[in-house]
Amino acid sequence: MFTVVLGGTAVHVDRWDPDWGVQVIREEGVTTFFGAPTFLQDMMRTDLAGDADNPLSCLVIAGSSVPRNLPVQAAEALGAYVAPAWGMTECSILVSCTPKESDAILRTDGSVFEGSEMRVVDVDGNECPAGVVGDLLMRSPGVVYGYFDRPDATSRDYRPGLWFSTGDRAGIDEHGWISLSGRSKDIVIRGGENIPVTDIESLIFDHPDVLNTAVIGIPDERLGERVCAVLVMKDGRPARTLAGLSEYLLAQGLSKHYLPERIVTRGELPITPSGKIQKFRLRESLTDGVGGAG
Repeated sequence: MFTVVLGGTAVHVDRWDPDWGVQVIREEGVTTFFGAPTFLQDMMRTDLAGDADNPLSCLVIAGSSVPRNLPVQAAEALGAYVAPAWGMTECSILVSCTPKESDAILRTDGSVFEGSEMRVVDVDGNECPAGVVGDLLMRSPGVVYGYFDRPDATSRDYRPGLWFSTGDRAGIDEHGWISLSGRSKDIVIRGGENIPVTDIESLIFDHPDVLNTAVIGIPDERLGERVCAVLVMKDGRPARTLAGLSEYLLAQGLSKHYLPERIVTRGELPITPSGKIQKFRLRESLTDGVGGAG
């Protein structure tokens, strides 16, 4: 819709290949890019990075968890404004940011659009204090009223006052900025304690040898789940050991309680055509005993 409103030209692609994508960006003079963090990470490894003739001026990154340092790193590499964003099929994009706001907002997922509302609640439905992680609810003129022929799903996801339960975990700070902590179904619960998956992933992503990562829970008879870090290493970089990764994470300030207990190294992560990491496939493969551990 942005392109239509601004009278621009939209370039749609049905697949993603980094080198081919960069060629399209140059040939079409693409100024604004919408895509998942995976695609942005791919672009940063092409010759578009550091190119003074790069036509891009703005990249909006949504569809999957955005590593906290990625927008700043990508902005420097590509010479463009990189904005995290959040939305759902039920409402489209409702959270993002603009260059008019402080750069500090780029380490969050942004602020809610004018005319829409978001709140974070605990398991009893009580409002959480600023910065405390809970269940993310939203209310907006752009949110659907329910699911067609699915009264069960509508009853499950809608609360009094037209508040919609997003299925995401998040915190809202004193500025009103939203920081997502992952999907409720992706939360790792180890011994009754919720593990901050997104925080761990952001720290691992910053490791100089790591190209991409996903943190998931694997079944455990005693604790319910244990934390597993799935790593994709940069070309030529050795696989990390569990001890080495733990030492790095502790040096970055991660609590010992949240350290991964297993490492699996893969050549790539399973993703959807839109760039979302398919954590359920990782869980299934590891439960079946597929994949090597470090």
